[in-house]
Amino acid sequence: MITKITRHVLTMTLALVCAAMASLPFAALPVRAATPATQTTQQPKAYQQFFASAARGTTTSSSFQSYEANAMVAWLTVTAKSAGATTLDVKFIDSVDGSAFVDMPGGAFTQITAATGSQRITIQSPPGPNVECVATVGGSSTPTFTFHVEVMFAKFAGSVTISSASDASILTGQLATARLSEDVLRTTQVTVPTASVLLLNTTPYTLVAAPGAGKFIAVVEISAKLVFNTVAYTGANALEFRYTDGSGAKVAADIASTFIDSASGTNYATVKSVVTALTPVANAAVVVFVPTANPAAGTSAIVFTVSYRIITP
Repeated sequence: MITKITRHVLTMTLALVCAAMASLPFAALPVRAATPATQTTQQPKAYQQFFASAARGTTTSSSFQSYEANAMVAWLTVTAKSAGATTLDVKFIDSVDGSAFVDMPGGAFTQITAATGSQRITIQSPPGPNVECVATVGGSSTPTFTFHVEVMFAKFAGSVTISSASDASILTGQLATARLSEDVLRTTQVTVPTASVLLLNTTPYTLVAAPGAGKFIAVVEISAKLVFNTVAYTGANALEFRYTDGSGAKVAADIASTFIDSASGTNYATVKSVVTALTPVANAAVVVFVPTANPAAGTSAIVFTVSYRIITP
């Protein structure tokens, strides 16, 4: 008798609970489709120019932050070389602490020997937090190559499976078309060799290449470093920073002649963007220029570090 009563009570309780649940406004739960193991979701991190187009010898770029990237694509474009230049080797190095750098696996371009050419490499292993680019120029008579290097850092959700050349081609194609907003702070470092410093009046030197149609460069800050060699520059050698050429609108304050004409030690100077209103020039390079006349003498290279944004109105 007790068993029958207990069973009856349980049955009635269950019926009441089911009726109550049926009256609640439940929404259907979403059904998550299975994701193939090889499918990836791309989240681009940053596009940076490690070297602007310029003639340079052996040098190392500024350090760039990779943030949470777990892959990167790099482009190398060579447009000229000096008479004594024979080889150009370009590779990437990374570091955890920003001081002890090592070569990145798969991070070297094929050695360049011709005066022109372009390459693209995909680095499929996660880079360290700090990444630099090293260019080594071989040859004689102060050899230089004219080249520029760009990098696109990317982050993939989940693992990346590459099982064929076709998969690799698709991956690099996806990375090449992914970009952040153009309005991000960029930094580039350019070394102007002595021969070019001596011609800064007649031939302004490009620090940041023209960004493309409909875009303009907004300079934030320019820093300069001169390590005195053996002969000081002479003349009225204020350094001006302008769009396009020596006649273009100024984009930053001038660096006084005392900097370039210094005759000892290591010298630094920093200037900010112009404080007056400026009408930007679309698709125009930023150059460094010496007014009046070329320096009459001098044997020291100058290293410029430019912080800027590329704006698409």
